[in-house]
Amino acid sequence: MHSFTHCLGKPLLVPLTSSLYVPGTLADTETVLVDVGTGFYVEKDVASAQKFYEGKIEELGKNIKDLENIVNSKANNLRVIEEVLRQKVLAGGGQQQAGQAPSA
Repeated sequence: MHSFTHCLGKPLLVPLTSSLYVPGTLADTETVLVDVGTGFYVEKDVASAQKFYEGKIEELGKNIKDLENIVNSKANNLRVIEEVLRQKVLAGGGQQQAGQAPSA
């Protein structure tokens, strides 16, 4: 793990919202605040925070794979529906032509 004691007291920008930052100074290099969701933050040591975010990254990777499978399945379903619809349109067009009598 890296030591960040050389950064103690250095100026930085602290995010208040996604677009608003305020100036501050680094007061502690041993602990960090971790956003655990819905506006809740937990103070953790750097190693625990890194482990937490690595777990989150792994979970997101699994979710992406699951979503890719779902999207592929939906795309296959769409292709089948389009093919059935195309066949029905072609069959309907053939019936209309057969039903029309040639004019003399």
